[in-house]
Amino acid sequence: MHCRFPVNALRMTRQSSYSSAIVPRMGSTTAGVTRAVSCVTTGTALLLTMSCSSPPLGPTLRDVVFDKVTLESTAGDASLCCCRAVTTVTNQNTVTVDVTLKFSAYGGNDPIPLGTVVHFIDRMAPQTSQRVEASGFLFSCGRITEVKSEIDVKGLQSPGN
Repeated sequence: MHCRFPVNALRMTRQSSYSSAIVPRMGSTTAGVTRAVSCVTTGTALLLTMSCSSPPLGPTLRDVVFDKVTLESTAGDASLCCCRAVTTVTNQNTVTVDVTLKFSAYGGNDPIPLGTVVHFIDRMAPQTSQRVEASGFLFSCGRITEVKSEIDVKGLQSPGN
């Protein structure tokens, strides 16, 4: 639709004394106002349609997996300080990703973790594996009864791709 706005679009038109309605005529300012309102309405509808559409989808990032988490003492004795979470992470995606792993150690029935360790893997290439040794539990492995893990994956896209 081609929209033109006449310079005098907002100027009032004269009404006939015999008619109570303004009837747009070609070339009249009322027709210009009608055209302007139509263009604004069409533009608004187009904008709303574009803003409600879904963004383009990229590759899935769900294919980063890790093996069962085990605990290792950093001193070689599970009764001594300190402890680390050990696992292997595999990026089965088709893109390079940044991976954030969070390990929370629990002891007994307490719902609050004894401690939490965060481990980052920058720019993990597709179809690769990496051993993770997340050190940072400042207590012995013997105090830990359960480890809960979380993973966060962010895809990387080069501007040239």
